[in-house]
Amino acid sequence: MEWGDYQLHLPMTFATVSWARPPRDGWYGFEWANLRRLGTQQGIYILWYPETDKHSFQVAYVGQGIIRARIQHHRGNWSRIRDRIIPKRLRLTWTVVPCRRCRDGIERYLVEVLQPEVGEVWPQALPIRVNLPDW
Repeated sequence: MEWGDYQLHLPMTFATVSWARPPRDGWYGFEWANLRRLGTQQGIYILWYPETDKHSFQVAYVGQGIIRARIQHHRGNWSRIRDRIIPKRLRLTWTVVPCRRCRDGIERYLVEVLQPEVGEVWPQALPIRVNLPDW
């Protein structure tokens, strides 16, 4: 049985998370978001960009780990999709999730639902369904 077939027959846990947004309306810009306050907090993050339609978007990447460190890494090593996406258009949101097993399940769910443009390896975990950012 393939992983996709297996997981579709299992009940999915649901969790409600709070996606980070700036104090004013809008979303954090990938290049300029100040992440110092996050310190070493771990969680899930989504890199995405708006398309021409106001309510249309494309997810570039879904990841997890120490959020601040991972975003700093991507800022310096974003060559994988730089040719297709203007970094200034990339937006960023994250949610703090301390539990590693929970992060694995949430990341798995987000990857399956959002189908990011970049990424090949994701956790082999049972998906944990979460609320999506309110794009």
